[in-house]
Amino acid sequence: MSDISFLTPSSSAVETQSNWVNSNSYFLSVIKPSVDTMEVRSWGSQDVTGLFEVLKGGKNYVENNHGYHFEEDRLNMIIHATGTTVGALGAVTYTVVAGDTITSWPPVEPPYIATGTAGYPSLGGPTLNPVRVHEILVFPGNIKGKVTAVSGATFTCTPINTTDLPTTLSSDEIYSDGISIPEGFEDQIASNNWREHTVQWHTEIFADAHKTTGTAMTQATWFKVEAYEGNPGGYLWWFKGQKNAFKQFRNKREQTWLTGEAVTNTTTMPANYSAQFQTVNGLIPFCKSFGNNFTYDLTTGQTKEDFQNIIIDSLAKNAGATDNCLYEAISYKAVLQSWLSVEMQNGAIVYDNVVGGKDAFMSLDFEGFKLLGYRFYNKVYSPFSDPTGLGSADSVYKNFAFMVPLENNMYKTVEQKEKVDCPPMRINYLKAGDTSREWIETLTGGAIKNYTNNSDVAKLDFKSECSPEFFGANRFASITGADL
Repeated sequence: MSDISFLTPSSSAVETQSNWVNSNSYFLSVIKPSVDTMEVRSWGSQDVTGLFEVLKGGKNYVENNHGYHFEEDRLNMIIHATGTTVGALGAVTYTVVAGDTITSWPPVEPPYIATGTAGYPSLGGPTLNPVRVHEILVFPGNIKGKVTAVSGATFTCTPINTTDLPTTLSSDEIYSDGISIPEGFEDQIASNNWREHTVQWHTEIFADAHKTTGTAMTQATWFKVEAYEGNPGGYLWWFKGQKNAFKQFRNKREQTWLTGEAVTNTTTMPANYSAQFQTVNGLIPFCKSFGNNFTYDLTTGQTKEDFQNIIIDSLAKNAGATDNCLYEAISYKAVLQSWLSVEMQNGAIVYDNVVGGKDAFMSLDFEGFKLLGYRFYNKVYSPFSDPTGLGSADSVYKNFAFMVPLENNMYKTVEQKEKVDCPPMRINYLKAGDTSREWIETLTGGAIKNYTNNSDVAKLDFKSECSPEFFGANRFASITGADL
């Protein structure tokens, strides 16, 4: 028997009640509903891409899925050594702290790998002493001594002035004033050497897909799907599904560029999934790799003085950029905005001098600030506030901010004559000749015009093989809220 239904009025038509058809059968009635063709996007565009375009993340095409670049270490180094004063201006023998042969990025961790010095402890080999005969060393208290002998991990110093060389602890910092020699010198000067750091990257194959049946491809929707990058849009759910998959694919790819961490599980991952599975190191792990990682108290916040005494001080010590941008959760934005409230309490605004007096409109917001010659733009990064992603209750990013340099150039001290290029980042896409892995879309199935099989489905696959690459971790920073 056919599935036929009959609509029977619940009562006689009564003026203004519109009840001649049962209200429960409204959408089966002969009354034409008024349906708006506009889909209300109450969550906005939900497209969170674009950060890496703003941050000068230029494209770079590569012909291998793995690569690296070199970054030089500091020319100077801090020496940690222990020794005991002997008095009477006597020579003191000091022992270099184990592992303190050459300063390293603190700590040496992915994506940074120590290289170029065979004696570095993590690479095995003999211990190399960072001190050379004839050097002048400066001890705590500005006490200076001349290195007269070096043997293994020890060196012997004689005071230059009339102050005894001090007893030192492993935490004390000693630095070099360089080498100078007496008249008629005929000895040999030991060679110095420096280390290069290798920053590695490995491409990740990003993927997503959307599949629908042949029937669903022809089913119309009430609302119209807007066109986007090759998709014509229209009144079909097939277009809506494609659009959502496209947008989510790009969002997740950029999210991984930001937070991705390289695969380090070499035991169960190959056994349970694939030995060929690789993931990228994202911007935030790179920011953290040098050690410019700061915290602020979730209760008391962070004062302007804390910011300049800790964060700006670190930028000054580590060749940071003078133009920077903070991408932050709304909670950290509120911390920075609180500075303005403090200034107001201290009399920053005198209402008698403002047109309109206390009825005047006051902006309690600012998009950037400048302290001690360093400029910071602060922008709320919406994914950090998304409760379905990086801003979820248990996410580490809900009270987080990261800082990136906005300038490529670095200058020599004071005179600013020598300009050195240090680009913040770029995106590497795998490409050889006309074959590119930057963006791949494939449409398969038997429900499409140019069918590939006889299945009654259509499937759209997205793939992209790429890796972000970042430069100069000493110029980046991370800021995390915590209960201190």
